[in-house]
Amino acid sequence: MNDIKHTTTVLDNEWRKDGDMDAFVMRIPDTGTKNVLYKVNNPLGRAPVGVITIKRNIDCNVLCADVDSNSITLKFTADNSDVTIRVW
Repeated sequence: MNDIKHTTTVLDNEWRKDGDMDAFVMRIPDTGTKNVLYKVNNPLGRAPVGVITIKRNIDCNVLCADVDSNSITLKFTADNSDVTIRVW
């Protein structure tokens, strides 16, 4: 398990409300090596309901391997992609 140390923090503390659901947007400017599990911080304070890819610079799927109230474990299907995700 690797930690993505170069993860951009939550973009300008960007929190959104979707009805009663809080969410945040996070940019990961370099996903590193493909098909490796990476752990990122989860500032929601609860296990997220879902993760969606908002933006990517190359064809790269984001797979959510594990979640808890403190972290999200992700796997990327391309090397060195610049990915923005939304977690709710």
